[in-house]
Amino acid sequence: MCRDASHASSRVRAWQYVEPLWELGHDVDVLTWQPERSHDVARLAATLIARARRADVVVLVKPRIHPAVLAVLAQVQPEIWVDLDDAVWTWPAPFPNRFMQAARHARGFVAGSRWLATRLAERLPGATVALVPTAIDTAHYAPPARRSPQQPIVGWIGGPASLTDFIPPVADALRSLVSEGRIAVRVVCSSALDASVVPSEFELWTPETEVASLQQFDIGIMPLRDDERSWGRCGLKALQYMAVGAPIVASAIGAACEIVENDVSGILASTTSEWRDALASLADDEDRRAVLGAAAHRRVEDAFSVSVVAPQLAAALTPTR
Repeated sequence: MCRDASHASSRVRAWQYVEPLWELGHDVDVLTWQPERSHDVARLAATLIARARRADVVVLVKPRIHPAVLAVLAQVQPEIWVDLDDAVWTWPAPFPNRFMQAARHARGFVAGSRWLATRLAERLPGATVALVPTAIDTAHYAPPARRSPQQPIVGWIGGPASLTDFIPPVADALRSLVSEGRIAVRVVCSSALDASVVPSEFELWTPETEVASLQQFDIGIMPLRDDERSWGRCGLKALQYMAVGAPIVASAIGAACEIVENDVSGILASTTSEWRDALASLADDEDRRAVLGAAAHRRVEDAFSVSVVAPQLAAALTPTR
């Protein structure tokens, strides 16, 4: 099995499955498609074709390889699957065209959420679509031994492009609670959140400190815009918070509705008042945070852990020939 992956998704949709799939009897070879110079494309293409010749299945994660390379790949190894954890048809060029070119050669698709699987089936009638939810390694993402008694930290982790998700409903609720001194907001990212949006602490994200940063959160938040791109996102933030035992407040959009059991393992919110009430109820009640946080961790272990999802992925990618 050979998996081609863009850099952003390679960790979650590819690298973390290497060992679990090996334990299930599958060899996995991951090639991260991240050319920096034009001659890198030729080198990566040659590597991909060589590895594909030895593979039974090739999985293209959010494909963006050149059509000429794709055509050669399809001749060498027709057992091509496309893996998506985003609605890439909503992304800027060249992603939509590259996705459709790959889709024409694909034997099937792996979708990271039920919503995404449904949309793929609608856009590509007759296509084989397997639902394999985004998962997380619960041996790596684990609750801390204890959380220090302090002003509750409402945490957010993500890339700089997602800072635009701090839209008025959640930003208004956060500003209100910060001004009352009931919470502190912490943003873990490569860029700080503008203080005019929400006054917040900034912590630089690094892969080495990511888990430790998450373990400091008393509440995790996943605000999302109500658009097709957000509906197609597969809830990695939610899984990260929940895996470390932090209760989550999330926009009732897309995969969040599949991952979060409302008022059991987290709270779904839409309006400013819903966001404020949810955050205030958790900020003011340490016991409730503990109960929802424990339920959140169990939810991830039971349904969204790598150990649970790896067999689903292996079953989905069984060659058709």
